[in-house]
Amino acid sequence: MEKAVSLTRQSIQEIVIVFFLALLIGFLGKISLFMPMNPIPLALRPQLVILIAWVMGSRRTCFALILFLVFGACEHSFLVTARNFSQGLFGPTFGYLFGYFVVATLASSLKERGVGVAASFLLLSCLLDLLGALGLALFLGIPQGFSLGFFPFILGDAVKSIVCASAVGYFSRVGR
Repeated sequence: MEKAVSLTRQSIQEIVIVFFLALLIGFLGKISLFMPMNPIPLALRPQLVILIAWVMGSRRTCFALILFLVFGACEHSFLVTARNFSQGLFGPTFGYLFGYFVVATLASSLKERGVGVAASFLLLSCLLDLLGALGLALFLGIPQGFSLGFFPFILGDAVKSIVCASAVGYFSRVGR
């Protein structure tokens, strides 16, 4: 009986953590800046997803991303930056949303293999930009996809990645 109660408490704790992470991804992802003539905003969400995956693990992060997408599918506008979430999910930001799951999974793998934090964050940010540009290219063609969805983000994502990588020590203590 005591083991069942402990398992239930642990399960509830995991659900609460995943719920909180989904809200964190949603709310902090709202901090974005739309560039002129570009359907993709500069946002904190990409590096936040990488940071959460690095600190909290890919399983929790992927569940939080699923919950975030469910919130968005229910059109909770406080969680999404697109006016219509379905346009984001099946539109220009498709590659980025899909890429979140890829980089969340790879973040844990890179961490387990002992790859450096800064190098991992830079690599994962570039990979996410690449997946996002490929998703955008489905709608606009490869030249436009990369000119709007990859190149404008490289420098900013590199800076955000280095800042987030330097914060890993602090968040690792909090995430335990």
